[in-house]
Amino acid sequence: MTKPRLILHIGTHKTGSTAIQNWLATNQQQHQKLGIWYGATDRSHKPWVKQHLSLYRALGGSEEEFKREKQAILDDFAQSGCPTLILSAEGLSEARFHKMRRMQQFTEHFEITVICFFRRQDYFLESFWNENSKQALESRTLEQYAQFSYLLPRLKYDTVLDFWSEFAVVRAITYGENSAGNSVKSFADIAGMPCSATENEINISPSMNCAVAMNILTRRNIRFNPFLMKQLFLFDRKKHGLGRVLRKQILDEVRASNTRLTAEHGIEFGAALPEEGDDPITFPSFKSLLVAYFLGIPATIIWFIARLFRK
Repeated sequence: MTKPRLILHIGTHKTGSTAIQNWLATNQQQHQKLGIWYGATDRSHKPWVKQHLSLYRALGGSEEEFKREKQAILDDFAQSGCPTLILSAEGLSEARFHKMRRMQQFTEHFEITVICFFRRQDYFLESFWNENSKQALESRTLEQYAQFSYLLPRLKYDTVLDFWSEFAVVRAITYGENSAGNSVKSFADIAGMPCSATENEINISPSMNCAVAMNILTRRNIRFNPFLMKQLFLFDRKKHGLGRVLRKQILDEVRASNTRLTAEHGIEFGAALPEEGDDPITFPSFKSLLVAYFLGIPATIIWFIARLFRK
């Protein structure tokens, strides 16, 4: 008897994952008619987030916690009446293989296909630091963050795919700097699901000047409103901040890994480098601060009006 299919979307972060998850959740009933079920996402500590955070947390928890989560996933899938299940969580792309090993237990019930998007490592680091700074989750400077030893295994993308290839079919996709808005369509094509290009959405990150400003505030334990901060730097277009020296170090570190990634999985990143100075960004530019100063009053008004409508 043929096993049901499990499509496991594991990220990585900052490659359009939120757009994919929101599309899957929003169109769940339509996809169910096609025999595809996007598993329930309301068991986590953040039930409004449309990814499987409860699965990610259970993988790092006790054996009993994982068993409960696994059974909840299976029960939810059985009630759907579908032959295909989709689960999605960016954290599954982390290189904590001793915890992710529990996912192998799903092979008792499913034929597993893993889908993963990869962004060139220097761009990934910048974007992930930017996102964490926006959420006041990161107090390290960009330079400190890029040299954090915990992150290095995550940048060796070939070893991440080696792990999942042990018990699943792996489909890897290149996420380039011009891929914003294309992730939903790319995912749908691999999963065999209908999707129009107009269903993609773009999550615009703050500029790097804005991100470093928020990072400095976090470091000084000063609370800020991300929406208001983005309005202050609305016209700033700085996308990169690693600097030539550190960027080259990162790309040299992963060169062998990327060569193998291309040979075995067809993932190939462009070689173009952004125009920037030698050193990583440490403070917003004077020009960006000057513009932010003059935008302060209208931005505050916009924020106040947004608060009124939210209520």
